[in-house]
Amino acid sequence: MASLRLLLASAPVPALPPLIARLGLHDQFLLDESQGFRMDVIARSISQAKADPSLARRARDEYALGVLIDPDTWRNQHPVADRPPNYRKALFGRGAPIDPARRPLSASEETAYVRAVLEEEVAARATIFVPPYHLAGGPDCPVRSLDLRLARKAINRFRSLRLDEPRPNDPFPRAGQIFLCICIDARDLFDPPGRHMLAHLYSQLEADGFIVKVAGLSERSRETLVRAVADFVFALKTMSQRPVIIAGVKNLAYAFVAAGLDAAMLGIGEGEGFSPRGRARGGGARPAYVSALLRNVFTENASPGALFRAEILFERVPCDCGHHARKRPPLGPRERKLHTLTERLRDFNEAAAWSEREATTKLTARIRRANKNALRTGFEAAPGTFLVVAEQADRTRRRLRRIARGES
Repeated sequence: MASLRLLLASAPVPALPPLIARLGLHDQFLLDESQGFRMDVIARSISQAKADPSLARRARDEYALGVLIDPDTWRNQHPVADRPPNYRKALFGRGAPIDPARRPLSASEETAYVRAVLEEEVAARATIFVPPYHLAGGPDCPVRSLDLRLARKAINRFRSLRLDEPRPNDPFPRAGQIFLCICIDARDLFDPPGRHMLAHLYSQLEADGFIVKVAGLSERSRETLVRAVADFVFALKTMSQRPVIIAGVKNLAYAFVAAGLDAAMLGIGEGEGFSPRGRARGGGARPAYVSALLRNVFTENASPGALFRAEILFERVPCDCGHHARKRPPLGPRERKLHTLTERLRDFNEAAAWSEREATTKLTARIRRANKNALRTGFEAAPGTFLVVAEQADRTRRRLRRIARGES
């Protein structure tokens, strides 16, 4: 048994796929249709895991995929009534709102919080574990201080429980990893010294990687905001020399991966952004991603004008995803999500293959093609923020290399 454990523990951990699809409550068919193709890791929120534990089980036992469980513990900053019902089923989902400025958690409460989150993630078949985290500001924020303490305790407990070792009884044993989540509003990264200090603080922790979950950012955001977030995530990656996953930034996630970030976590046709304020509500229009435009369009539950424009788009720029008729939009959630997943996977895998040196040139050419298609079909051109990400990534890497060499 000891020799088997040693063999399993020494197995290398596969690299992250450039797109980590966050599969929803009714997305089992995405897993089965793709049979895990090019999706070495999938993600689930704790609410989704509690509502449908079978998807993660099949991902692990039938398709040998890794599973990232996002505990979404930022919801504990809200009143219990504003948390989703399935979230409240988790061991940590029913307590009073967390507000360390008014009522700091005791050391024992912090330990119990960490224990409950890791227990739920083990039960949900996680291979990538995420400690409790909250929407917080910069280094001086009391909530950020709490998150850093929780992260240290979670890392220690994760290692002591040997969750980084594969389970010998799994059909496809896989080493566990712990990724720390930095949940922050994009506006809280405006201050350069503050964001550099934040990157330094997290890079000192002995985690396997990081998730940067950004509120209030998309391809339509102001360029100064996009530049601040890009500077932070690429500084964190360079300083820590560990993988970084971006989340919550909608279509702009493509630019981060193209510029050299390890991965993006993205819902498929839903859950593409991160809006932590207000009560979660379902319904509404659902987007279909169109690679030819590098953007989403609405093909159902939308205005007649939007639906007509989608019909014109697919007539003039036929789709070869293989999940619907080439010259019409995808119809219904099944076609729409299969189309979106296929298009996203193709784009992210292509962009991830670009070297740092050629990323800006290739991204520029890609945007130029998208803008030609937009002109033909009456859609807006791609915003300049895609290239801002790539430009800032280069600036940040060059600056940190100069500092490492002792240059001014």
